[in-house]
Amino acid sequence: MVKKTFKIKGMHCNSCSSLIEDSLKTRVNSIKASYSKGTVEIDFDESKITEKEIQDIINAKGYECTLDLNEDLVKKKKTILQKILVR
Repeated sequence: MVKKTFKIKGMHCNSCSSLIEDSLKTRVNSIKASYSKGTVEIDFDESKITEKEIQDIINAKGYECTLDLNEDLVKKKKTILQKILVR
């Protein structure tokens, strides 16, 4: 399983967040969309749904979805630091 953050352009309210969450909730482990941050955090199994499929589903709802590479990099750095500190 993997947790990714996607940037979403075009969300304007809680209804937008709910629409995105509802469109994916049966295919992912967890999902949290935030219109105020313009992001959606998704925990999913890559053997069941791909990043591309997630993006395609969100884009089909009228939003512009891209992977938040900066957020992913920050999470990877935190994970590495935690592993180093545990040693």
